[in-house]
Amino acid sequence: MVAMRARIIIIDVTGVDAVDVAVAEALLRLTSAVSLLGSRAVLAGIRAELAATLVRIGVDLSGMASCATLQSAIEWALAERGLSIQPLATARLSPAAAAAPRSLKR
Repeated sequence: MVAMRARIIIIDVTGVDAVDVAVAEALLRLTSAVSLLGSRAVLAGIRAELAATLVRIGVDLSGMASCATLQSAIEWALAERGLSIQPLATARLSPAAAAAPRSLKR
């Protein structure tokens, strides 16, 4: 059996409207648990209001990476592992795949 583990955990708080001390402490406990297991945590979806609230209530997230969007967190996590997402060359796609809608580029 092959042992597998996540090296990077993305915690997406995009839909979180408000954070209180209990939620902030839960994030810190989660980060500590992830670290104890030998992985890293990245917090995604941090809006300015949420960041201000975390600072106001005295939460220290200095040990955790943070990104404004889930996409940027995924890109960060891939870069940490020396990876990136590359577009497929259209010439290598089957006719059906080439005709399918493609995702938007940044």
